[in-house]
This record gives sequence, C-alpha cells and structure tokens, in this order.
Amino acid sequence: MIPISPPVTPKTRYDPLDADIEPILLDRVRHRRKSRPHRSLPVTTPRPFTLNVYSKRKQDTIDPKTSSIHPTLASHWAPDLDAFERYPSVRAIWKGTPLDIRHLPSFDLLHPGEVHIASTLRLPPEQYLKCKHSLLVHAQQFNQSNLPFRKSDAQKCVRIDVNKTSALWTVFYQLGWFKPRS
Repeated sequence: MIPISPPVTPKTRYDPLDADIEPILLDRVRHRRKSRPHRSLPVTTPRPFTLNVYSKRKQDTIDPKTSSIHPTLASHWAPDLDAFERYPSVRAIWKGTPLDIRHLPSFDLLHPGEVHIASTLRLPPEQYLKCKHSLLVHAQQFNQSNLPFRKSDAQKCVRIDVNKTSALWTVFYQLGWFKPRS
C-alpha cells in the first residue's frame, strides 16, 4: 500500500522561533531605503565652454518658403544637393508604406532625392525642411566647438520620433552634409 501524505495547508500557528524573527523582519521592511541611481562623473573637456544648442530658438520656427539657406546657416554649410547624384545608393530605410507628399505644401522646394527621403520617413515637406535645417545648424555649432555631432545630439535637437531622426542623421551623414564644404 502507498502511504498518503497529509494535505498541504497554510501555516495556522506560529512556532516559538517565529515570534522572535518576525519583529526583526518587519523592522527591516519598514526601514528599507529605496535605491538611489548612481551618478556618473561629469565629462571633462579640453577647455571650458558653454554650449546650449538644445534651447528653442528662432531656427525652430523658420518659414521654409523664404529660402533654402537661412541666415543662421553659413553658405559653406548649405547642403550640396549634387551629393544625390554622387551617392545614388544613399537611401532612407523605414518600414511601412511611403507617404504621398506630392500634393502637400512646400513640395516644390524639395530635391527629388529629398522627396524620396521625406516620403519614405513619412514626413511632410515642411517638417522635413525644418528638421534638415535644424540638424545642419546644430552640426555647424558642434563643428565650431570642435565636438562631433552624434546621433544622440541630433535626437535632442529635432522634435520628431528619435528613430526617424536617426534615419535622417544616417542619410545626411552619408551625403556628407555634417561637415562644411571646401
């Protein structure tokens, strides 16, 4: 015959040892501290400088119809649109169907290569032009401060999805727009 074990039931009575341990455990739970995040040391630079490129300025509210080169953007920083012919393999990569932007305002201000980028990333032409301008202005400011313009910097200065900003940064970097023309 097989022995049958007694049914498992919740503990109903305390052992004498439990009475000694329970106040200690309750005290620990009451006095438990929340963990604090570890702060890393500040990044050191070769020389002191003040760089506040993420503040909202006039360049965030530009009118793309006025001109392709805004006064805050130096002429040698204007994007070289011939780069689309020199680098035909540079394309924006994005999942989903492209947006039809032919009927939207400011479409006529876009180069055919830029039309492909804006429609692939599902950005209206005005928003694409503002993002392009903002990225180029900030790249110029970072270059003047002898700092590299990274994807994380680009994501902070443009107010769109960080993944779209990353795709824009990749395309502009491949086109050579983040360095001044010689």
